[in-house]
Amino acid sequence: MEEVSDFYEIEGITSEAELWRTFWINKQQQDFENIEIAELIQEADSFYPKVKIALEILLAMPYSTATIQRSFSTLRRVKTWLRSTMTEDRLNGLCMLSVHREFVKSMSDSFTEGILNRFAEDPRKLLLK
Repeated sequence: MEEVSDFYEIEGITSEAELWRTFWINKQQQDFENIEIAELIQEADSFYPKVKIALEILLAMPYSTATIQRSFSTLRRVKTWLRSTMTEDRLNGLCMLSVHREFVKSMSDSFTEGILNRFAEDPRKLLLK
């Protein structure tokens, strides 16, 4: 808990976490495996505000490294040799479209055309050597 306290700058979380642990030990609820983080946050809301912050941070963290690996594979797919001179904004936009392609496919044709027109408006800045 001290590492969490130092990294996220949450002072006094160690003692509050001990109280939180004691609370759950005394609660004697048998079905601990089926508790969701949202329920834990509701339990911590009024009496354990620092534990609530830590649980919200836990909720925002990626579940595994698959999210990171997916981002790199998308980047490898989008940034080809022919696209190596594009700006960062354009690369980020293309990566977002690639990652969320199912959502983009479900949108109307006018939405897709609007995105393509937006990318076409920006002049390409080619670096000539």
